[in-house]
Amino acid sequence: TVAATANGELFANTFYCGLYHVTGLIGEAPSATRVFSFPGGTDDDTLCGVATTVGNYWIQAVAALPGIMVVDLSDPTAPREAARLVLDGSRFPNPHWVSVNSDGTRLAITGNMGLWLAMARLDPATGTLTLDQHFKGAEASSAGMMVRNSEGKMMHPHGVAWGP
Repeated sequence: TVAATANGELFANTFYCGLYHVTGLIGEAPSATRVFSFPGGTDDDTLCGVATTVGNYWIQAVAALPGIMVVDLSDPTAPREAARLVLDGSRFPNPHWVSVNSDGTRLAITGNMGLWLAMARLDPATGTLTLDQHFKGAEASSAGMMVRNSEGKMMHPHGVAWGP
């Protein structure tokens, strides 16, 4: 993922859980400096996946937790963890993709090779996260849902995006 924050700074993450501040793209000396390390990135089960931004917050899917982390990038040289949401690894293994709705308050989360979809609430002023307990399948007793087609077969929601 490569994305800009509200303050105009550019950042990129890697599957190996590094977050890089990208500078100098207009000019002769572009560079990328590692400014933050997320847990994991040591094997296929702990990779960091697709991220998104809200304001100056970087929101990262972190399989090693399993869950998502919010990093405050207001000061690009000194990122700090603002929040994390750890999911039940037996229900939501290997979070891989996170996307945000248009007003920056809801996050959709899917897993790599997973059959699930979870939703979280984000406070864009503080970066605080909570699992959306109201988002669940019709027969579910807890948050999130398994994704099935109309015949009831399990589907693989690798990525997730919000419509207009």
